[in-house]
Amino acid sequence: MDLKDYEYKKILKDVRYRRDDYELKKDMSSSLENLFNDALEEFLNKNNELKKEWSAFLNIKTKKLDQAIQTKIEELYSKVDNIDDIDNIEPIDDIHNKELTPEEVEMKRIYRDIVKKTHPDKLNSDAKYTEKEKEKRIELYKKASVYYDKKDFVNMMYCADELDINYNATFLNIETLKKDIDVYKDKSDMCEKSIYWKWYKDGKTETSLKDLINKMMGL
Repeated sequence: MDLKDYEYKKILKDVRYRRDDYELKKDMSSSLENLFNDALEEFLNKNNELKKEWSAFLNIKTKKLDQAIQTKIEELYSKVDNIDDIDNIEPIDDIHNKELTPEEVEMKRIYRDIVKKTHPDKLNSDAKYTEKEKEKRIELYKKASVYYDKKDFVNMMYCADELDINYNATFLNIETLKKDIDVYKDKSDMCEKSIYWKWYKDGKTETSLKDLINKMMGL
């Protein structure tokens, strides 16, 4: 493996790390949102005046959101010259018959190599694998199948690494991968800037909850 191969592997690992970090924080944000909403409901039930103000605020916010969505829909329709004109739509058969890109060719090759080492039928006929190893490889088989369907090259490479399968990633655009790293980093940062994280970091207190509600209502 030359230096360029190592560079691509490092970039792919960085993309995976940033994506996993974002997915973890996104799941945590979802749990925090549920906790926040439960705490908010309990708090408002003990503060009727604030509950009325909050309800009025939500009604106004919902109306503004509905209006914004309707405006966006009207803008999109205004840009369509003739929505019934389908003459220029590419036939589905032509799409399927298009020549594969270098990335798709490499993914197909890697997927075949992964299947050879992880397919349940292959494992059951090979006595050298322990039950634990079989379970691990079957799990990789399932993941690789999903990644292949989604054309998820980055995660496919991690399955290949697990099985010591060589691959060529040099046709990938490093600058694009670096942008992916920045995108996932920004998404992770946005999770931590949500009101749910703010409330969580402040100790999930009623004082923090009240301050956040007042701030959102502009009080």
